Amino acid sequence: MEYTDNHIKNLKDEWSLKERRIILRELLIHEDSLSISRSQALYTIQGFLFASLGLLTNKGNLPQWTLKSIIMLVSLVGISAAVSYFRELKKNTSAINHIVSEWKQLTKDIPNAPQIIGYVKKESFISNEMQYESPIRLPRETMPIVFFVVWTLVIVLTLTVPL
Repeated sequence: MEYTDNHIKNLKDEWSLKERRIILRELLIHEDSLSISRSQALYTIQGFLFASLGLLTNKGNLPQWTLKSIIMLVSLVGISAAVSYFRELKKNTSAINHIVSEWKQLTKDIPNAPQIIGYVKKESFISNEMQYESPIRLPRETMPIVFFVVWTLVIVLTLTVPL
């Protein structure tokens, strides 16, 4: 949702900047809590899948086609979980970015307005002063991709390398 200057003015009239900051901060905490829960669920599912893959493939008396079928099935579950959580975590990131942009829009005319979320400090080599910027890549954005790639490699190796 794009905010017009008139919409922002009405928001400023309804609540003080301090009240608005508290509301937006609570929204950020909620979204962050959701992303932490989803990340932990992703790591738990992936851990169980890797452990089950290790246990199931350690059985030496299974026929090769059964073993390959089990590996493929576990890998496909791992890929689908990674894709599903990637989509959910992207929604979290988008919501957080929306809240931060709303705060920036509300405070664009206020000098030295407080930050609403922590940023990484980075020293500027040009002016020797500290600047704030957000991290480039977050684990909640990259780890589902890593799991997707690993499970895809497991499938490729299962199909190409004899067991």
